[in-house]
Amino acid sequence: MKDQIVWQIRPLEVRAVLKQAFLPDALTPADVVDELSARGVLSGYDYAEIARLCGGTPGSYVVARGTPPEEGKDGWIEWLVPTEPLDPLAEAGEEEAVDYRERRRLPSVQAGTLLARTHPPEPGRPGVDVRGAPILPRAVHPVEVIAGEGVVYDAERGTLSAERSGMLFVQQSRRKVRAAIGPLHTHRGDVSLSSGNIRFAGSVEVIGNVEEGMVVEAKENVHIRGQVTRARIVAGGYLSLVGEAFFSELVSGVEGLSPEALTALGRLDEVLIRLARRLHQLQNTMQAAPHLADPEQLRAIVLRLLDADGAEAQAALKVLRPVWSNITALDGDREVFYRLWALLLGNGGGRKRLPDLPALTDAVRRVHDLAQAYPATLLTNSGISVGYAQASRLVALGDVVIGDKGAFQSAIEAHGQVIVRGPLRGGRVFAAQGAFLREAGSSAGVMTAIVVGRAAEVNIDTAHPDVEVTIGAAVYRFRETRHFVRLKLGEDGHIELTVRER
Repeated sequence: MKDQIVWQIRPLEVRAVLKQAFLPDALTPADVVDELSARGVLSGYDYAEIARLCGGTPGSYVVARGTPPEEGKDGWIEWLVPTEPLDPLAEAGEEEAVDYRERRRLPSVQAGTLLARTHPPEPGRPGVDVRGAPILPRAVHPVEVIAGEGVVYDAERGTLSAERSGMLFVQQSRRKVRAAIGPLHTHRGDVSLSSGNIRFAGSVEVIGNVEEGMVVEAKENVHIRGQVTRARIVAGGYLSLVGEAFFSELVSGVEGLSPEALTALGRLDEVLIRLARRLHQLQNTMQAAPHLADPEQLRAIVLRLLDADGAEAQAALKVLRPVWSNITALDGDREVFYRLWALLLGNGGGRKRLPDLPALTDAVRRVHDLAQAYPATLLTNSGISVGYAQASRLVALGDVVIGDKGAFQSAIEAHGQVIVRGPLRGGRVFAAQGAFLREAGSSAGVMTAIVVGRAAEVNIDTAHPDVEVTIGAAVYRFRETRHFVRLKLGEDGHIELTVRER
């Protein structure tokens, strides 16, 4: 009789499918329990459902159930001030006059204001599968807080406070929050030929659109209330676009430089400054001064002075070599790199000339100027959020977040994560630290490329045919529509695809 039953055993459910009817009492509940036990199902029996199965009527019966884990909660941040744009019209009474030019404005804060509190993660509780084994809840993580310019984070108390008055910018992703306060230039109206391009040393807010051919550049953050069409937007910090980007270029941080290159530039600057101080001390000694005048002897002295710093400087130069031209506009700055290479790594038969002491002093100054122009804070402050992107290019040192409308045939490059809350149709995504996508491709089969770092994951709620995922050197291409999938690189170098819990 038990041979007429198909057993479907899953961690949280055992289903018995009866294909043919049999007489009642031909199978007893004790028989079913014995069979389940023999198959390793030791807990969660549903005796009422087992009794129905023993009634002999064909059908599907869930005869055992596991207990799912109670999921915990990641750490989170409680904002004590507004972080979204304020709408005076929504707050105005019926008799109150409203200036429609001020329809939307970003929140500003005063120095000393308590901005937010962080809350610790709450761990979950394990469940039990039908075999009696524990099912662990997912790990919970604290919220990572990055305090930018003008914000102080007290990790012990879990509070964020305003160090200065100004405009509050908040960038929040899955487990990371960045907050900064900066000086603000507000442009009311469209950025057009009549207004001219906007370039500002602080933050820029545009209450309007950015029209074709226009440029908005800010050393800190950019916030645009309207849409951007065939324009270029560059922010040294966070770039926020509430509306849509059409055929435009949006850059946050610095284009053409990776986090590794920025870090290498900072390391090289630190090493050269220490070297310059040691050389200055040697110049005051009678014995060393003549040797410093000869480039070959200077090189030998430099390598001895650097000691352990030498390997660090050499590694930094190797990282910077492919991108040095991206951060140096002057030929003299390029010559600086060639001479530093010759000094620390040798000529190698190329055109690199050893620097004398004045040239080395100039090189130290120029590298320091570049490090000041491209500080490490670019890494923590960079990010892009946009409502929708069509045929546009988005580049960020941090995360890129796209809203519910999604993106169409756009090129997205993030050295952090890419999060698309709407459909991603066509184009290419590079996300060094992983991608979280609601929908990728389309049922019509639009080629959509997703590339992430070797240690990163790709999570897609709905993946259509012709979506191609690259992790390291491995490639996975969807041939059919799949739902709630996670892709990561396995130990064998191939991409592993698993189905996530919904």
